[in-house]
Amino acid sequence: MRLPLLLSLFVLSGLAAGSEQAYGQVPMGRNQPPPPPSESYQLLQSPAQARMARLITVQPTIPVGPDGAIRAEPDTATRHLYARHKVRAVMKVRINRRGEVEDTLEYQTVDRQGRWQQVGTGPASVQRQWAYNQNGHCTSLVEYPSPNRPYTVVTTYNPALEQGQQEVLQANGQHNVVSEKRLYHSGDTLLTEIKARALRVQQYQYPQYHQRSIRLVPHPDTVLSLTCFYDQSQQPTSYQVNYLLYRHGRLRESGKLNLATMARARSIGLPTDQPGVMSCAQMLATLRAGYGLEPERRHYYDAQHRLIRQEITSPVGTTGQTVQTIVYYTYNNLGQLLGRQERLSVPMAAPRTTYTVYSYFPQGLLSGETTNVQGAKAVFYRYFYLYYQ
Repeated sequence: MRLPLLLSLFVLSGLAAGSEQAYGQVPMGRNQPPPPPSESYQLLQSPAQARMARLITVQPTIPVGPDGAIRAEPDTATRHLYARHKVRAVMKVRINRRGEVEDTLEYQTVDRQGRWQQVGTGPASVQRQWAYNQNGHCTSLVEYPSPNRPYTVVTTYNPALEQGQQEVLQANGQHNVVSEKRLYHSGDTLLTEIKARALRVQQYQYPQYHQRSIRLVPHPDTVLSLTCFYDQSQQPTSYQVNYLLYRHGRLRESGKLNLATMARARSIGLPTDQPGVMSCAQMLATLRAGYGLEPERRHYYDAQHRLIRQEITSPVGTTGQTVQTIVYYTYNNLGQLLGRQERLSVPMAAPRTTYTVYSYFPQGLLSGETTNVQGAKAVFYRYFYLYYQ
């Protein structure tokens, strides 16, 4: 699909889709939707909802990845380690100070490529199951009922057709498709269109919406994701711009651009014939100048390109307050993760720090961990493995 045709699908008020030079223009000063950038649905609950009916709204997704694929787990390094040692299953248990097993917290089955096939967790968590096609692409993810969400969610994606959907399966046998996704490519530009249907399952509310997100790569170290939401008459109702900044191929920062702040910046230089429109080039220049940035995640690396610090900032509803999490990582001389320190700061409460120390078997597999939450007793965990023959 050629770029002008692709952009004609991304109909924004004031966006010129007829030329490649005008792609990525966004009206300034418009309201922005609340969902944060994510590759999975976020369950958000406002205080007002909790007081009224404890209604949990499943917010829309904001695609920022290079494709619409379902992400395989665990991370690439762990998958390679599992595959090299022919790991078939992993069990995590909690032990007491005498080394006796108190509880099984997690059981994971692993395929020969080191990917999780199924994860069975404790009663308060969600059991998940993945499926892959012959090319190694993840084509489905099933999230089974849990006490916190009493229904099944099935997410599927067809890489050949670049189409996917999410379906809700209830205990009474009723099933509903709550969202459909379709992708369009033109070079390194990606358009994702999502149409969602309204559904209420007990306290969970799936809203109806129609969104289009266009992913642009104006520079090798910069990704912009422009998202527009539409009403039933196909009129745009809100906009959001997300960004990803890389350095030496590693993600350094991600977050949102505050369009109103950017519009007030004098150095933007908006064109006089379109005073309310910002082009992709102007957004890139403003981004590099630091105007209107609302960082949500920052990543710091050492000289060996290992992650040593993360800063995560999350808004608290519409109060303007934020929750900040800072995580520090340390490594041993073999490059294995040795320790993790997490400091959580929430409004109207004292910061809480959690320390975790990891140990390994000689072949490199994780053997145990000790977690110590500030002001509480240390908790000990141990890992057991099964192997393919």
